[in-house]
Amino acid sequence: NTSFVSTLERTSQLNQVFLSILSSFGNLKAVLWTVPQTPMLIC
Repeated sequence: NTSFVSTLERTSQLNQVFLSILSSFGNLKAVLWTVPQTPMLIC
């Protein structure tokens, strides 16, 4: 039972890390999409 709880906690931690990586990847994708648009806006 204790090992099951620790496994659940480890899974939730991995889930949080995965979500943070996913969100940072989404921000990176947004930046990569915004940067090529910037010279068009300036010109």
